[in-house]
Amino acid sequence: MRRVLALTGLLIAAACSPPVEDESRYERVSLSELPGFAEAEILPAVRAFASSCRWLGRDDLPLGRAEDFAEPCAEAPSVAQEADARRFVEDHFVAVRVGDGKGLVTGYYEPVFAARAEPEGIYTAPVLAAPEDLVSVDLGSFRDDLKGRRIAGRVKGGRLVPYDDRAALEAAPPEEIEVLGYMQPDDLFFLQIQGSGVLDFAGEERRIGYAAQNGHPYKAIGKTLVEEGAMPLEEVTMQSIRAWLEAASAEDAARVRATNPSYVFFTDRGEAEDDEGPLGTAGVPLTPLASVAVDRTVTPLGTLIYIAGESEELGFTGLAAAQDTGGAIRGENRADLFLGRGDEAGEVAGRLKLEANLYVLLPKTARLPGDAAPGA
Repeated sequence: MRRVLALTGLLIAAACSPPVEDESRYERVSLSELPGFAEAEILPAVRAFASSCRWLGRDDLPLGRAEDFAEPCAEAPSVAQEADARRFVEDHFVAVRVGDGKGLVTGYYEPVFAARAEPEGIYTAPVLAAPEDLVSVDLGSFRDDLKGRRIAGRVKGGRLVPYDDRAALEAAPPEEIEVLGYMQPDDLFFLQIQGSGVLDFAGEERRIGYAAQNGHPYKAIGKTLVEEGAMPLEEVTMQSIRAWLEAASAEDAARVRATNPSYVFFTDRGEAEDDEGPLGTAGVPLTPLASVAVDRTVTPLGTLIYIAGESEELGFTGLAAAQDTGGAIRGENRADLFLGRGDEAGEVAGRLKLEANLYVLLPKTARLPGDAAPGA
C-alpha cells in the first residue's frame, strides 16, 4: 500500500531512526513469556504470513536467512484452524526482542473519499499518476553502507536534481502527468498520508494505490500548526488537523499543506471489492488487525510481529504479519497497524498512539547478529 502510512505518528513527527548496529541488542524470548500470548488470536496473522512468504525468500533479509523461512513458508498455506495456527507458530518460531522491545504502534486505515472524473465544484485537486520523468535511485546499489536508502528526482543536463515539491505540484500540476480523478484538496492531502484509499466517483468505487513519491522529506503539518501556535501538541490528531484546515481560508490551508514538501503519486488498482483489503507493499491484500507496516531495512517484510500494548483507543495484544511499509515507519520497534476500511476505522486510526512491547518472530534456526557461527 504504502504505502499506506501512520496517521498520528506522521502528523506529529516523522521519526527516523537508523538501522540497529549493536549486535548485543538482540535477545531470544520464549513465546510463553510474551504478554497475553496464550490468549491471543493467531490464525489471521498466520494466513497473512502465508500470503506474503515470497518476500522471505530473498537473500537480503535484515534478520534471518531465506533458508530459515523455507520450511515454515512451505507449511503455512495448509494451516486452517486456530489450534493448528498456534501449534505452527510454537513449532517453528522464537520471539526476538530488539533493544528493550519498547516501541510505538500507530494505526492506519483505508479511507473512502468522494471524487470526480473532471474538475467540478470543490473537486479541484488532481490525483496524479507517477510522472514518467521521476527517477528513484537505490543508493545501496552503489555502496553497502547506504543499503536501505533511496533518493528520487529527475534527470536534467545529465544530473539527478530534486523533483518539484508539494507547493510547486499543487500550484501547477504538470500537464503531461496522467490524472486519475479530482478531489477536494484536503482530502487529497490525507489520501497521500494514508498512501492508498478508495475514490467514490458518485457510486463507482475505485481503489487507488501508492505508486511513487517525489523524493522530498516528509514534514508533519501537525508540527507546523504547533510551531505557529495554532494548537497545543497534546491536541494534535488527524481530526483536529482536518478541522483546522476546513476552518482556514483556502490560501492558509494551502500554505500549511505546502510546509510538507513530500508528495505522493498514485496508481489505479481497479474496482474496489468490499471483501478484500488494499494491497500492501508485499503485494497482497491487508487484513484488519493482522497486518502491519514496518521499516523493512530492520524488519523482514513478510515475517510475524507480536505486539502487546494498551491505549484508550485500542488495547491490542496479538500477532500480525509485516506486509506494508510507510514513510514515517522508521527504525526498530515501530509498527503501523492496519485497522480496516471506512470512517469507523479512521476514527480509531487518527487517535491511536500505542506504547507497546514488540517482538519479531524468527524461525528457531535463524542466527542473530552476534551469534557464533556453526562449529565455531
